[in-house]
Amino acid sequence: MASEIDVYKALSRLKALGYQAEVFHTRLSEYAIEFDGSIRSETLEDEGYGLRVAKDGKMGFAYSTRLTEELIERAIQGWRVSKVDEANVIPPGESGITLSLVKFDLEKAIEEVRDSFPNLLEVPEWASVSHAGATVALGEIEVASTEGSDKRSKATFSSAYIEGNAKVSSGVSPSVHSLSATRDLSAMRSDALKEDFLFKLEIARNEVEPKSLPSVVTLTPEALQDLLLPLLRFAVSTDNIYRKSSPLKLGEDFGTKFTVIDDPTLDEMIMSREFDGEGLPSRKVEIISDGVFVRSINTYFWARKANVEPTHSAVRTYATNPTAGFSNVVIKVKEVGEEEGMVVNSLRGIHTSDFASGAFSLSVGLAWYPKEGKAVKGLNLSGTLRDLLRGIRAEAGDERTVWNLKSRSLVVEGLKLT
Repeated sequence: MASEIDVYKALSRLKALGYQAEVFHTRLSEYAIEFDGSIRSETLEDEGYGLRVAKDGKMGFAYSTRLTEELIERAIQGWRVSKVDEANVIPPGESGITLSLVKFDLEKAIEEVRDSFPNLLEVPEWASVSHAGATVALGEIEVASTEGSDKRSKATFSSAYIEGNAKVSSGVSPSVHSLSATRDLSAMRSDALKEDFLFKLEIARNEVEPKSLPSVVTLTPEALQDLLLPLLRFAVSTDNIYRKSSPLKLGEDFGTKFTVIDDPTLDEMIMSREFDGEGLPSRKVEIISDGVFVRSINTYFWARKANVEPTHSAVRTYATNPTAGFSNVVIKVKEVGEEEGMVVNSLRGIHTSDFASGAFSLSVGLAWYPKEGKAVKGLNLSGTLRDLLRGIRAEAGDERTVWNLKSRSLVVEGLKLT
């Protein structure tokens, strides 16, 4: 077995050979507890290295759970067969920002989750939990390069979810689920997750046929997480704009005063970070400003390729090359209103959408008429990303955080319910 080598020894060797080089190193310690009829738990330790080498407009990449001479050789082999592109360089080192991302002691958190998890399963007699889970973890990331990057960061995170049905005269209601994810332990320390689950079950247990299909829908933060974020991430990536495969155009005005910001500096949210996947310091990026698409997000390669300002938006694992992605998305709409039309809380099948055109036709998981508290069954929601953005009329309800999205519900015209 090849022996491991030090990160800086590896970089020094590659630099002496004339290469730019970058090591992306991650270490994860995670405890997870799950219920699917019985309770079980597991502890996971994962560590890995992603190595990129660049020279003469070519880039090579290799990854492994250990940093060895063999990994260096594989990265060089990848470089030899890669295509030449002058945008292929390792990003320069830049001074960064400091965030408070360690919110708890992992060992104490494990004990707390073990003790509190059974409480998540205690629901009224009319409710049934089919699946539930909770995770606490400590992650460490290091990005070091021959170009001056020398970044290290630690962060905790926790998440919890619950899924189940309500007991009804015909058997059981449609399934509903609730999810919470934060840097601290609030997902387990608060009753908010179970309260949200039971609120949705109360609606699902009273399912009715649609009496009318309005032209206005109110998309909750959960529905926006299901629908808007995947389509928007594809559409606002610099590479898709450059290749003309995005359904949107820079400078496009959607006609409504709303703003979309990607903000990795919100230290309480699950995707906060001090630097991106290439070691570049985190920065807040305003993507849509007062209804106008003003900036795409990119990796360093695509910023150079498209000759635009880098947004430091690279996301990756040690086993993948960097791609442009969201951190924490914040949506604000100037106009404030009330829930209208049909409240849509969850959608299924986003992978079936045509991302290049932005067209979608999705099955509605849970929806109801405002103030009636009864689920409407058998619905489908269709439209395009442009329809959705142009149709935003107001925000409604309380601001909530769902995974990496912070938003109120959005009142939207122009999508089609069938």
